[in-house]
Amino acid sequence: MSLKRRLTIVDTDDGDKDFIQTALKVAFATTDMETVNQHFGSALGFSIYVLDPNKIKLFEVVQFGETQEDGNEDKLQVKLDALEGCVAVYSQAIGASAIALLKAGNIQPVRVVAGACI
Repeated sequence: MSLKRRLTIVDTDDGDKDFIQTALKVAFATTDMETVNQHFGSALGFSIYVLDPNKIKLFEVVQFGETQEDGNEDKLQVKLDALEGCVAVYSQAIGASAIALLKAGNIQPVRVVAGACI
């Protein structure tokens, strides 16, 4: 599995630069950018938002190549690298080894029902 594409939203509003530097980054395992519809280990992509109590903004979209739920833990590293700086990641399911790796990286895994809105 490899990183296929990474799109970072660039904004010219100087106020957003300050906001992005101080806001929390949260990722959602999704293919449609509207719902949480992916298992963490086999996720084809993440939508990453920055947020604070007053504002939420799409920051990045990360897409990966095809993968299998085969127990191969090596595929998780590319996902962990893509989530650098995030405080949480939402998915519809996640394995124990992925939970341990995320927590070791200070990222809180959050499991939600399939199709939960972002």
